Amino acid sequence: MKTFTLIAFLLFFAYGRGQDECDFGCYDLWDPVCGSDGVTYSNTCELELADCLSEDKITVAYDGECKPKKEQFLPECDPSMIQADCSLYRYAPLCEVSGTSYRSLCDMCQAMFVDQKSKNVVYIIDHLGSCDA
Repeated sequence: MKTFTLIAFLLFFAYGRGQDECDFGCYDLWDPVCGSDGVTYSNTCELELADCLSEDKITVAYDGECKPKKEQFLPECDPSMIQADCSLYRYAPLCEVSGTSYRSLCDMCQAMFVDQKSKNVVYIIDHLGSCDA
């Protein structure tokens, strides 16, 4: 009987403590942080509460609101671009995932062609527009 009582007490203590660990209030202050789960939390306390309640570990990825995820894609290079005068192409900047900006798809394709000859490299477009934008 003593063993049963001890086990029941320990289970109650462990269960009750688990619930209480996440029972804390957070202040009402807008100081956003982006969580490792891609969710914007109003402040670090809210993130810590979500981490406590979650089965997965949630940490601060960076300060500020989470930026929307961008879809990356491969450039569609026309073989004629390899020998083309890219200055004749319309200005339409592209940002490659390495952080390099290109004036146009033609410029990116020519750079990729040169790199592929020496290193077998594939370029990936992170987003349309300059990397600085």
